[in-house]
Amino acid sequence: MTGLIGRAVDRVDGPVKVTGQADYSADIDPGGLAHGVFVTSTIASGRVTGIDMRAAEVSPGVLRVFTHQNLPPLARQPVWDLQKVTGMSFAPMQSDVIRYAGQPVAIVVAESLEQAEAAAALVSVGYEAHAPVATLADAEAAGGVFDPDHVMGILPARYRRGDAGAAFDRAAHLVRQDYTMSGQRQHPIELASTTAAWDGDRLTLWETTQGLTMTQWNASDALGIPPKNIRVISHYLGGGFGCKGSAWPHTWLAAQAARLIGRPVRLVLTRDQMSTSVGWREEQVQGITLACDDAGKLTGIRHVKTSATSPFDDFAEPSCNTAQMMYACPNVETTYRLARINAMTPVFMRGVGGNSGCFAIESAMDELAHELSVDPVELRLRNHADVDPRSGAAWSSKSLKQCYEAAGKIIGWTDRNPRPASMRKDGLLLGYGMSSAAYPVNQRELTEARIRVFSDNSAMVQCGAQDLGTGTYTIAAQIAAEELALGLERVTVMLGDTDFPRAGNSTGAITSASVGNAVQLAARNLRQRIIQLAVTDPNSPLAGQAEGSIAVDNGRLRSADLAKTDTYGEVLLRRQLTTLDGFSQWEPVSGTGISGGKIATIVRADTSSWSFGAWFAVVTVDPDLGLVRVERMAGAWGAGRILNHKTAESQMRGGGMMGIGQALLEGSATDPNAARLLNPGLNEYLIPTHADAPPISVTFIEEHDPYISPLGSKGIGELPVVGAAAAIANAVFHATGRRIRHLPIMPEDLI
Repeated sequence: MTGLIGRAVDRVDGPVKVTGQADYSADIDPGGLAHGVFVTSTIASGRVTGIDMRAAEVSPGVLRVFTHQNLPPLARQPVWDLQKVTGMSFAPMQSDVIRYAGQPVAIVVAESLEQAEAAAALVSVGYEAHAPVATLADAEAAGGVFDPDHVMGILPARYRRGDAGAAFDRAAHLVRQDYTMSGQRQHPIELASTTAAWDGDRLTLWETTQGLTMTQWNASDALGIPPKNIRVISHYLGGGFGCKGSAWPHTWLAAQAARLIGRPVRLVLTRDQMSTSVGWREEQVQGITLACDDAGKLTGIRHVKTSATSPFDDFAEPSCNTAQMMYACPNVETTYRLARINAMTPVFMRGVGGNSGCFAIESAMDELAHELSVDPVELRLRNHADVDPRSGAAWSSKSLKQCYEAAGKIIGWTDRNPRPASMRKDGLLLGYGMSSAAYPVNQRELTEARIRVFSDNSAMVQCGAQDLGTGTYTIAAQIAAEELALGLERVTVMLGDTDFPRAGNSTGAITSASVGNAVQLAARNLRQRIIQLAVTDPNSPLAGQAEGSIAVDNGRLRSADLAKTDTYGEVLLRRQLTTLDGFSQWEPVSGTGISGGKIATIVRADTSSWSFGAWFAVVTVDPDLGLVRVERMAGAWGAGRILNHKTAESQMRGGGMMGIGQALLEGSATDPNAARLLNPGLNEYLIPTHADAPPISVTFIEEHDPYISPLGSKGIGELPVVGAAAAIANAVFHATGRRIRHLPIMPEDLI
């Protein structure tokens, strides 16, 4: 069954989802289930002076009320760790200290969710409140900005090549501006939840997580039990966008509650609690300085990012990476600066670093193009980086120029009038904008897969990865079916369980490539074993044939002349086998490829691997109301081998919609006095709806990249949101002649 990889195949998990048969983590009832509800702090800084639980404890159905006063301390306090992806180093309910509004201060556990909610409203908490630092602007005004040595524990806070200052002094043209982004929340449709059940000293967690292994190891640390005694299950995930890609306190607090009451406990965060319990994309101000000569060649770039972090962790998404590598420029400086505010630690959000960094650098490039009276695409072509400018390494593959051409042709870029505020449509201002996009190829996770072939010519794939909703079930089935030469309907995929072979996080656009490579290797190994069994079996029609001459189609082995055949099932049954397993490990490190079975280490050290693309957007702006509508978008992408064109196109359109939200709708509002969110839920925090969705055209530049993995897939989960907001903001400038340098762009900015 060749040709399945890359085909636009429907999702194999689609039927169970649309018919309501898919069990998400908060659907699980292990029997005897109790329900937990958080009580959260109403202050952002200070301490708890007392908690009156008496009314809650006698409320109908209540089993226990837990606070820092009666909850056992964690075995190990969390430490922010990029490898284990611990969400933050502060653990609530370990003391009376309050560090951010919405911090859990109590858990009410009752027979039903409604009883727990009613009782939680009866808990009375006394506080000693301290004056909080509410926003990045407040921290800056108080002189609270500092220069860390590293952010996220490992990323150097400063980068330099050449002498950017001298380049600015000699510049023929200079753009120096600040670009501001409001704090953002991920808000996946599925709320974060934990269902925890103990069986003696063994714990099972049904968890809304982008990383089963990550959850297992963090829970082990927090609870002080061996990882082998913790099983984590997540068969389906209703989105995450990064907020479920780290380990958060609600997981081990639910586990503690379950152990103490001796019953399974389900704890589901409310929509408002999602805004204060699972991270956020930080407020940030990005200062960009660009210098160029009269020919439009960049001579200097400076990118200084100042962002808010928590009182206890030095986190900043890597927004400066784009400025370091996107364009050929000899003199580049980037710096991260931080300011502590009373909020939980920020976290990764889709397109982490690339999304925010692209908004800043691509807006500045648009400003420079306008100053030079040069077409924005032409300016980017003049500064195209033919090698990675940080190291001089060749790109493993790069199709950015083709992306400009393909997406620009779809959008009709050359048909526009380049003069700002010169185009009209039905009385509305009309504008065109574009942006480059880039995201690194992150292939860092050791991933294992097991495939079992049955004597009825069917197969089962098992992998401990999770399907974030992006199509991992489908891609694994396609790869296994093609490599085993079986019909897609003959392959079953099982994911989402730490009892399956080990896999890593679904973050950084790595899942399809990691799982795909492991499944491909396991399937190839298994097919070869079956061929070996056949040709060495004197009772097989293929006995004595050369292994390399055997072809396989639809589970049937054929000799080179097609005269002799055997089936998987017949080969197994003659050996008194009802099943046969194949196993693989795939771990990308620099070195030489080993195709024999266990470790494939083929990533080249002398190349730089990124995915590239371009977004183009057309907007209308009502000149009286300032209302912006995105009329059309077109994106083109060079992202290695596309494993499923249908799910890939869906990913890119979803990224475009997230870009619309980021550009025009999404922003967190904070009470400056109380440091409490004013728009925590979806009634107030605006995200795009179907009415905001324009036609979005997507095309891929197929790349053959032999350096990144056997499968050649780069991963696209993060890429499509990168550059989308910048393209829209640049289109707003072209429509109106007014440059808005903060997100979201509001109607009042344009009136």
